[in-house]
Amino acid sequence: MNSIKIKLRTAIFKMSVPLCIGIFFLCSNNLHAQLNVLPDERVLIGENSLPQSSAKLAVNSSTQGLLIPRMSEMQMNGIVNPADGLLVYVAEEDDMKRGFYYFDIMQGTEGDWVKLFGNCDP
Repeated sequence: MNSIKIKLRTAIFKMSVPLCIGIFFLCSNNLHAQLNVLPDERVLIGENSLPQSSAKLAVNSSTQGLLIPRMSEMQMNGIVNPADGLLVYVAEEDDMKRGFYYFDIMQGTEGDWVKLFGNCDP
């Protein structure tokens, strides 16, 4: 069972890399951004990006950050068949709901969303 989950995760990840690259190009206002796809399918984005052997995607910038998809809790819960490890940011006014969530397939019987740092005081 675990080998099937690992193969599924690998297949989903391999499909998501080209999708992420395409979205990056469609949404980018800066057409001068440097993008390198290495022979082993690692992706480097940004000026002076150096390959990191343990990273599939490396983003380098001294003036910008990485924006994770923002949505309501209802939108997050409406995602059909979320991938194990999927990361979203719930942008709710309620501080108890607001924050980063990832989907964990091992939670419950069908998986569940888990809030990062959910039990920590700010």
